[in-house]
Amino acid sequence: MGLEKNAKGQIYILLLAIILLAFALRVYRLGHQSLWDDEAKSVWVSSWSVTEILVEQSQHEHPPLHYLLLHFWLPLAGESEFSVRFVSLFFGLLSVPMIYKLGKVLGTNHESRITNHESRTTNHAFGLLAAFVAAISPFWIYFSQETRMYTTATFFSLSAVYFFARIIRGYQKPSGGRRLGLGLWLGYVLTTLCSLCSHYFAFFAVVFENLFLAVLGRRYRPLIKTWALSQVAVALLFLPWLAFVALGVISLETAQPERTALIGPNAPAYGLIATWLEGWSKRKSLPNVFRTCLIAFGLGESAPPNLKLPLAVAFLVILIIGAVFLFWDRSSREVAPFLLLYLTVPILLGYLTAFPAERPYWSKYFITASPAYYLLIAAGLTALWKSGGWRSGWLGVLIASLILVAYASGSSLFNYYFDPQYARLDFRPQIAYIETFSQAEDALMVNPRGLFTTFWHYYRGNLTYYPPPDKTDTATIEATLQQIADRHSGLWVVKNVPNDFDPDETIEWWLTQHTYRTMTTWVGHNVFRYYSMPVRRDSVRHPLQVNFADQILLTDYDLSVRAAKYSHILQATLWWQALTEMEEQYLVSLRVLDQSGHLWGRKDIPPLGNFRPTVGWAKGERIEDHVGLFIWPGTPPGEYWVEVSLINGSNGQPLAVTPHATRNAQRATRDTKPAARTTQPPNHPALLLGPITIGKAPAPPPIEELQFQHPVGADLDGLRLLGYSLTSDELIRPGDTLPFVLFWQAREKIGRDYLISLQLRNKDGQAWGEHHSRPVEGAYPTTLWDEGEIVRDQQDWVVPPDVPSGRHRLLIGLIDEAGGEQVAQAELGWLTVEARERTFTVPSIRYPLVANLDHRVEFLGYDLERISLKPGDTLRLTLYWRALAEMDQSYTVFTHLLDGDSRIWGQKDSVPGKGTLPTTSWVAGEIITDEYEITVRSDAPPGRYVLEIGFYDADTGQRLPVLDEEGQRLDDKVLLPTGITLQ
Repeated sequence: MGLEKNAKGQIYILLLAIILLAFALRVYRLGHQSLWDDEAKSVWVSSWSVTEILVEQSQHEHPPLHYLLLHFWLPLAGESEFSVRFVSLFFGLLSVPMIYKLGKVLGTNHESRITNHESRTTNHAFGLLAAFVAAISPFWIYFSQETRMYTTATFFSLSAVYFFARIIRGYQKPSGGRRLGLGLWLGYVLTTLCSLCSHYFAFFAVVFENLFLAVLGRRYRPLIKTWALSQVAVALLFLPWLAFVALGVISLETAQPERTALIGPNAPAYGLIATWLEGWSKRKSLPNVFRTCLIAFGLGESAPPNLKLPLAVAFLVILIIGAVFLFWDRSSREVAPFLLLYLTVPILLGYLTAFPAERPYWSKYFITASPAYYLLIAAGLTALWKSGGWRSGWLGVLIASLILVAYASGSSLFNYYFDPQYARLDFRPQIAYIETFSQAEDALMVNPRGLFTTFWHYYRGNLTYYPPPDKTDTATIEATLQQIADRHSGLWVVKNVPNDFDPDETIEWWLTQHTYRTMTTWVGHNVFRYYSMPVRRDSVRHPLQVNFADQILLTDYDLSVRAAKYSHILQATLWWQALTEMEEQYLVSLRVLDQSGHLWGRKDIPPLGNFRPTVGWAKGERIEDHVGLFIWPGTPPGEYWVEVSLINGSNGQPLAVTPHATRNAQRATRDTKPAARTTQPPNHPALLLGPITIGKAPAPPPIEELQFQHPVGADLDGLRLLGYSLTSDELIRPGDTLPFVLFWQAREKIGRDYLISLQLRNKDGQAWGEHHSRPVEGAYPTTLWDEGEIVRDQQDWVVPPDVPSGRHRLLIGLIDEAGGEQVAQAELGWLTVEARERTFTVPSIRYPLVANLDHRVEFLGYDLERISLKPGDTLRLTLYWRALAEMDQSYTVFTHLLDGDSRIWGQKDSVPGKGTLPTTSWVAGEIITDEYEITVRSDAPPGRYVLEIGFYDADTGQRLPVLDEEGQRLDDKVLLPTGITLQ
């Protein structure tokens, strides 16, 4: 007796451990994911009065119990994601011990008068294994973390089946079991009623119960009369709700008239009928339904795709073993048809009633059948245990099966918890973006709450709201939109599926033509857009005539700037003309640049927001294109330029601006000064428009919207360094140019100008390469900054060429420009430097030739692999340089193959070392071996050619001069005397 009590205590300890595991898996990240639309609707409807809830649910596809439970829960717990999902977690958790109890009942042998310790242990093992499988089930965990009625329906349906099993097992007792307690019958009736009030498909479990009794009716004949009374009791208790649904006892207008338009047609059972019709038209094949359900029950929807089928087959094998075991075991022979009917009848009836429709996670409609799946899996594991106990080879199979179940659940749960592709759509960041960046003069157009409950659940703004125009004539819609454009500075348009209020895009087409599409973000198939209203009603056309590769002509442009809440919006109107029949898709690329070429905003978009893609443009066709662009928050006031290019959408390559541009167009290209032919190729792919003037931002942006990589929060005298971004903060090399973006905030009105100091320092305190520069490169001195103003400061810092390999601290300081003393310093972080090997000995050179390039570089000579070639061949050239001084500018080497008339027939321009040895990394006296491969043009005529080489600044096109011994300029290139022969 003592041993039996001890075993029983161990069993309940195991059950408690399983329940705690189930709770941990269900509560973990419960509030992490956003509510999706049906969840948000559950919360919204549950906030209504009880009468309104009953009326609303009478016209839709779900009965009201879940909403009523939430109705009384939400005032106590609040409406956070964690709180509103806790009701589902509660019933999902209760289902775990309930499936244990059902497994224990089904595993009990009531036909035997002798129940030994081994059989009792087996009964508990059956229940415990079922509870374990259910506890870690990704399918059950998912719906335990969703504010819907599926775990509620599962728990009550499972409880009703438990009472049903207790009833039929009671009739199998040796005493005959003719007197069953009233509590079992009352428990069955009430749990069945609650299951039906949670989900209509719980009725399929009732059908299974009656079908089981019909199949084995002869054996349970004494039970039939009482059973029939219980079914009548359930029907009578559920009948008032059915009458309410069928007859529409209370109209929606009576409950709350203003909600009529929000939740759909006011007709009895409308939602249920509409869902049924949708399912009927889109239902899948019966084998597909069973296959999908079995995979979902075992693995959930987030299992790795390549493992779904193998793992599902493995689960099916265990299930079949369980079914065979139950048939084989005389004491459990009736349990097999019980569980098989429990599993298959709800799925089959769901199929016959036109489910599932093409909806996400449609296997949820069969969730009331899932306990039978877990019980059959548990039966298979029990069979493996009983086959040889702990003394045979079956022990290994049992352990392997348990590991398989745990691995399958674990891999699926890992994806569910952490992989974004399996997450619910999250509208919270975009809704927060609207709330943060919208101006008081903006307006909002989005579906009403009943058609987009997630948006309205999270939105807390107070913009002027315009419901989508009714589907009337186009003229009425356009007049409505024109009124909105006249009254507001911008319009936020949010469209959600499947309730798209603009399926023919009449609204978006008008807005794209008459306003400036400034922001577009997709969340799944839902789109958030901002349209900036034009600064001027009529554009001012500036003639241009820029030819892009003989494909498209830019004939005119107009640029305007509108102040936004924390920044500014560029409004660009571009007039395009097709020069040929267009067969490629090109993107219009806009970049806002400062005088140093730093980027302050960017946009790539097809013409007219892809309403008029370039594919299909007819020759001569003209397009007026509107592009809006948010300039980044924190951009300092000043003059900027707008870079325009056309990019091939298939390969990302820009179209070249041809040399046939007019004089006006040539003034607009990036190189505004005459330059040597090597620095600004005639086919340069971009042009600059402007300048435009950007003023101070109306208000400093929220710090969290600046999105810098590394927060700092250091107070440096009158400034606070909020943070910084660095394009490469891992492995760097001496001479690398590191583009920094520093984010400053003025703590007070600044009375002096600062210099910024950047340097590296090793762990021993030795410093390298202190670099001084003005904030914003001197274009916006700190004395002009207002208190609280946030300034985005872009700096290009060259890593000192002599810094050794290792980990170095990066320090930033402020220096009083007038006095020269450092007033503050802070550490930004650690950088890892990898220095290269250097050579200071001149190697053997085949063609020595000495030339001095601006006292910076000494040319030592060159090697040629061969001097006789054919058109199309590759000429391999090696150049030898000696650094005469350290350089803070990265220069580009040009190599040209010239004929007698100085025409170029082969060219290779590159940073030395094929881009790996920038001149900023050279130290005085260092020898650089620099290799080039020059491809000879295939149409090059035969004859004698020469090579010219030199250096130039890629930003300005300025070449380094070649000097004589007295330092006088000789030329801007070096001609190599060795002739090249083309055959």
